[in-house]
Amino acid sequence: MLRNTALKHAGIACWPVALFIMITFTSSFAAAQDKPVATVNGEAISTTEFYNRLQRVKGSDFLLPTNPPTMRTETAGYIVLNSIINERIILQCAAKSSLTATDAEIEAELAPLLKRDNVAKAIKDGSVTADEVKYDLMVQIARFNLATERKLASADEIEKFYKDHIDAYKSPERWGLSAIRVKSLDVANTVVSELKGGKTFEETARAYSVDDRTRATGGKIGVFDADDKNLPVELRKAVAPLQNGQYTQPIGTQFDAGDGAGKQLVYWIIKVTAKSPATQRGFDEVKDQIARLAAIQKVGGMQKADDRIAEFRKAADVKINLAGYDGLGSTTK
Repeated sequence: MLRNTALKHAGIACWPVALFIMITFTSSFAAAQDKPVATVNGEAISTTEFYNRLQRVKGSDFLLPTNPPTMRTETAGYIVLNSIINERIILQCAAKSSLTATDAEIEAELAPLLKRDNVAKAIKDGSVTADEVKYDLMVQIARFNLATERKLASADEIEKFYKDHIDAYKSPERWGLSAIRVKSLDVANTVVSELKGGKTFEETARAYSVDDRTRATGGKIGVFDADDKNLPVELRKAVAPLQNGQYTQPIGTQFDAGDGAGKQLVYWIIKVTAKSPATQRGFDEVKDQIARLAAIQKVGGMQKADDRIAEFRKAADVKINLAGYDGLGSTTK
């Protein structure tokens, strides 16, 4: 899924297209008097833009999309400057091919995006600005256009894509859960007996649970998707048929409490405190998103765009004015 960096740092997903660059636009385009830290075919990257971007770097920006995840070895500054250069390259490459995002393309995406509750909240609390969102869309649309050359998927292709990937538009059942963890079956049976006798789950958890983290809260462990792999399969199977307010019989699992003792057999009694049904997003709800994905699939993915961008960068005149970053430039100053 394509996630722009300005929105990513605000915890907001955007276009569903793979994009391996970090994007966070700042008002530094207006800071023309800043000494450039680099230029891309004569277009300046100002000191203000570079340092503003550097302040937004998070630990997750050092993770590479591998399985298992691996860490980047570059410095934060190197990652940021390379990202800004990539943005300039994408926009310039698109402009050369008359594939720059049009006002109409941007507005079609921007208007509904700004109306989302999470986006509006992020803008209000200063995590992101409307200008940053707009710039991110410009870069994303430019890369999308470089891949598709504005060749759209047909109505039949869009509908087929939805049917072929319908599971991707399902949200699993959600469970609010509380738990009592004990070390023996005898104690677990005592817990169940006291629950049947009328004691509340909360007071029973405070009395018997050996889980220090949740005992004080009456056993509350949070909200989970029904397919959450962080829940042992035994617990998921036991919880699945329960209704809100019901609890399981004792469930034995191997559990590592993190005390150095390794995995040990423990017993759980799980109560369902909330349950929301699985949902399926309808075709009309996701049609615009699917139209883009179907168009990308039609041209064989984003590789075409990435190849064009890579070739454009090879031929680009990238000058670096910061010591230690010479490897990012085609020429150095």
